[in-house]
Amino acid sequence: VSKTFRLVCRHWRTAHDRLLQSIHTTHVPVKVHTMFPNLRSLEMFEDSTSQLPALRWANEVLKRLASCTALTDLKLSRGGKIGLKGSRALGKLSNLKNLNLHATYLDPKVQNQAFSTLVSLESLTYYSGERDANKSVVVGSLKGMKSLNSLSMFTMHMAEAEMSSLATLVNLTELDLLGARFLSHDKLDAFANLKKLLVLKLTLSNVSDNGLQTICTLTNLRSLNMSRCHYLTDNGLTALTDLRCSLSWLSIADCSNLSKTAICLLRQNSSFEIV
Repeated sequence: VSKTFRLVCRHWRTAHDRLLQSIHTTHVPVKVHTMFPNLRSLEMFEDSTSQLPALRWANEVLKRLASCTALTDLKLSRGGKIGLKGSRALGKLSNLKNLNLHATYLDPKVQNQAFSTLVSLESLTYYSGERDANKSVVVGSLKGMKSLNSLSMFTMHMAEAEMSSLATLVNLTELDLLGARFLSHDKLDAFANLKKLLVLKLTLSNVSDNGLQTICTLTNLRSLNMSRCHYLTDNGLTALTDLRCSLSWLSIADCSNLSKTAICLLRQNSSFEIV
């Protein structure tokens, strides 16, 4: 291959990389901000051949991304624990709108520092991959985020104070609390403030008949998923008729304490789809 051809290829690749806005990869180069100055979206997942330390690569990746100020969408899968340095780097991505941490978690001690500057964040998905309170998102660190409209968490632990903080996220339109075993009816009172909710997912939660009455005050709700909620009974289903004007989709699949008779009666008295 001639020297001229190699030079043309190098310039072409440089020009291509500078225009690239979206990357799906297992490796982030050290000088990513100079190689991809227009980078808007990055999805990175663990690679067994990676040279980054196992279970700690998220910290290193975030440090490399800290100068990518144009980044708006970031997904890290199986990145392990994000400590102090990683949280500082994450906090520098002030234009971030969508953040997805899958099997990747922030040390609770540094979450405030990480989220306090992410004022543009619109969507947060946080599945630590562990049923451990120390790996859950501290909702208090999101308190008052006016831009946040979508929040998805897999957590089995949330204190009463955390639920109060959830009530401050008044612009939420979509909320997913998969596996929320902490949802007693009194804690669901926080939901009453979330008047803009359109989509609510409470799969595998402990929501009960009393809690369902609070949910039914959310008159803008379009989609409600309460599959595998074993504390719901036939008596609680009657409250769902209050949502017949707004609700278009309902899932009560595999709820062990609901009878076929009660579900058929709800179908007769409602216009929304039931699965």
